Amino acid sequence: MDMIRKMARRGWHRIIFCIGLVYAVWAFAVFNTVALLLAPVVPRRWRGMVGRRWIWVMSRLSLNVLRGLGGIRCNPHDLKALAHIRNTVVVANHPSLMDAMLFTAYLPDLVCVTKQSLLDHPFYGAALRLAQYPGNDTPLRLIRSAVAHARAGQPILLFPEGTRSGRARADNAFHPAFAAIAMQAGCTVQTMVITTSSPYLRKGASLLRCPALPITYTVTRGATLPPQATRAMTSRELAGQVQAWLTEALARQAPHGGMA
Repeated sequence: MDMIRKMARRGWHRIIFCIGLVYAVWAFAVFNTVALLLAPVVPRRWRGMVGRRWIWVMSRLSLNVLRGLGGIRCNPHDLKALAHIRNTVVVANHPSLMDAMLFTAYLPDLVCVTKQSLLDHPFYGAALRLAQYPGNDTPLRLIRSAVAHARAGQPILLFPEGTRSGRARADNAFHPAFAAIAMQAGCTVQTMVITTSSPYLRKGASLLRCPALPITYTVTRGATLPPQATRAMTSRELAGQVQAWLTEALARQAPHGGMA
């Protein structure tokens, strides 16, 4: 009897997984197509706001669909607490491809620092460009653009590892760009800790291999560093301090604790 239940559960998980993949293809197609249609008709001064709200709508829809299917679990309490932040640089570790969507689903005006290759991607780059997300191709241009967004009050999200870490720790050297942005714009630095119960969507994992479901995601609010706390530091000192804090916090976290 137990074996039959296990086989039935595994079969149901495969059905959920296949539905999720089909939905993801549809969502990316709609995500980019609508952005391509909006870009020529939205006045230039409104494009960034319209693009960010469109990303928020699609991220919230996708998160709700995946939760409704039973594919993922996530507790948005700490993300909801950030909904009205301004003049803040949000810094998080980067274990999976879901990370940015978890933030954009709850922060409608969030500006994400993005790999240039994603901005140039034919499948979803149009939406990211419409949102005026800064690319990381040139550090000086990145910092200048992000500082302008921060001074306009928009929160900035960075994954300073620069790539998915692949493990539950911040083990890549942190790029100090986030610290330079925060210092130049006079921003608060808000650290966030992301953990996940599954290696699916981590670096090197196959997108087509069905994982154990549901996958749980935890996003926990960490240390907050106001501008007055970082004035005497260099950007590299601030980056090192944030990396040390995140690494220590990840070491204390259960792999999928705090999920509901």
